[in-house]
Amino acid sequence: MKKRWIFSLVLIAVLAFAGMSSSFAAPAIGGSGESEVTRIGDVEALKEKHRTRMTLVIETYAPEMLASYQTAWDAHDAVHVQLEAIRQERKAEIQAEVAAIRAKVESGELTLEEAKAELLTLREANKAEHEAIRAEIEALKATHGQDPEVVKAAKEALKVAVKAKDEAEIVRLLGDLLAMLEKHITFDNMKLDVLN
Repeated sequence: MKKRWIFSLVLIAVLAFAGMSSSFAAPAIGGSGESEVTRIGDVEALKEKHRTRMTLVIETYAPEMLASYQTAWDAHDAVHVQLEAIRQERKAEIQAEVAAIRAKVESGELTLEEAKAELLTLREANKAEHEAIRAEIEALKATHGQDPEVVKAAKEALKVAVKAKDEAEIVRLLGDLLAMLEKHITFDNMKLDVLN
């Protein structure tokens, strides 16, 4: 019983570290122990609400941009589906590696100390891989990333312009936001190349 308990602690530590790969996924919403499915559902609901409001503004002030926005939103969704699939695949690989070590302990092929050493080796390899990927993505972000504060300011300016019914400013900001979205999609595709 003691062996299983110690192994479980080591396993939990490795799996907690493996969770670092979640930095490639959608941002966490809340911290109240919500399931990942609930958080992703919340993100999806917020995204749909935002797009519905944007569509109304675009249809009202710049209907000629609607097709471009729809194409960009579809491209954005597609690349994020691919990014999430990679994250889930990597998570499954790590879980399979840990399960294989656990099976070896349970079958007697490995002692707890040997399993602990293998888990630590696995952890260090995953950590090194994660840090290398992170460094590549940060380098891409420096040259191709979008400053979130600039995007936020443009969205706030759009709200003000819509409230003031300043048509010229709305059209200008919709164009700027579309360009920012397209730049973000380009960055996401580059990130996808790094992860593949």
